[in-house]
Amino acid sequence: MNRPFLIALGLLIGAVALVCWQFPGGNFTVATTQIASPKAPDDVLPPRSASMSVPSVGKFPRSEPVPDDDRPFAEVRAELESQAAAGDGHAAWRLGMALANCNGYVPISDERLESSIVDAFASGMIRTDATPDAMLQKFKLGSAQKRRDCRNVLGLNESDKNNDANKKAFHWIELGASLGDADAQAMYAALAFEPFEGRNALADAEQIREFKRHALDYLNRSLAQGDALALQQFSRFHANGLLFPANAEIAYSYLYAFSLSPRAMDFVPGYLEVVLASASQDLDAIAQERAREAGRSLATCCMTTTGKQP
Repeated sequence: MNRPFLIALGLLIGAVALVCWQFPGGNFTVATTQIASPKAPDDVLPPRSASMSVPSVGKFPRSEPVPDDDRPFAEVRAELESQAAAGDGHAAWRLGMALANCNGYVPISDERLESSIVDAFASGMIRTDATPDAMLQKFKLGSAQKRRDCRNVLGLNESDKNNDANKKAFHWIELGASLGDADAQAMYAALAFEPFEGRNALADAEQIREFKRHALDYLNRSLAQGDALALQQFSRFHANGLLFPANAEIAYSYLYAFSLSPRAMDFVPGYLEVVLASASQDLDAIAQERAREAGRSLATCCMTTTGKQP
């Protein structure tokens, strides 16, 4: 396998692991949000701290749907940057997700993927308890998801020197969150901790605590707007133990709630089922049903595509 293809395969491996936590951003469909009154029960939301200092909601509320924009990212990037600078939080979110999800992406055909996965297993590049067939199915679904997410962002190749692309992505997500965009608020935590990878966490302990405070508040705000992406992120952070004590049952309940929402359609057919199966593998039948029941209740917050409650 040549070096460019190995890089592409490495990106795909990352996509398979992370795509269930990163909302698709490649088609730049503008989902609108509106602040809503419903709130999930207190016992399923993280505590709010009086010491949190989070920028207020921006002065450009989005209440009416905006037509889809299918132009290539390269054509609309300058326009999006101008809109974001003028206070459009969702334009900032679109910029951030393109950089986070599609930078350096190179499409891979299923045929080439299949032969390369077989070679990777044989060479020991992939080490897993899963069978080659199971892994191939997951990789194909991940590849299909990536093609959908990044279909309009081909050729994006920001410098990875000093983690520049991730820093730029977080800059736009942070701006969108501060302007009140529910999607950006949900995704804030997913990108906030990128700068600390590979560094001494103890040296950054206070900054990490501040990011966590912001992340918890933003997740609450996103959920209060009825954004199902917040459910997905609550699942992520109950699974990895970064913002909450790790709890597989609670993580599964939030992910199951997300799967019941209209935004589950943002996944290619079959992929969310694979993610759900993986999330439930350590739960017995009783715990799974208990989590699903909780998920059905949680999902009532977020049953529209715009975040506006019925």
